[in-house]
Amino acid sequence: MITCPFWSDLLKFSGNGQVSEMKKAFLLLNDELLEDFPEIESVKEKIISTVTFHKISNPVETLFHAMISEPNFTVFSLEGDKFDSLFNSFVVTDNPLWKNKI
Repeated sequence: MITCPFWSDLLKFSGNGQVSEMKKAFLLLNDELLEDFPEIESVKEKIISTVTFHKISNPVETLFHAMISEPNFTVFSLEGDKFDSLFNSFVVTDNPLWKNKI
């Protein structure tokens, strides 16, 4: 959450779980975050040092491997419906705001 606050958007723009697509999205999402919150990096560093946990050096691959690692199980709603994967089919070129930035 600290290293990669837009993790759910990385999964959304993963092209069905492609780490290469997630890396592209990471750069664009991080740029947007810095535009909206220019002080975010210093805030993240302060939180990391205060809470004393290690900074994740490669958040995209860490998230990807967490998503595909074992155990592999299916999650069902209370009504018995199977939930879909958190990976979505969108790619960075599907976002009209990013087309000119690629």
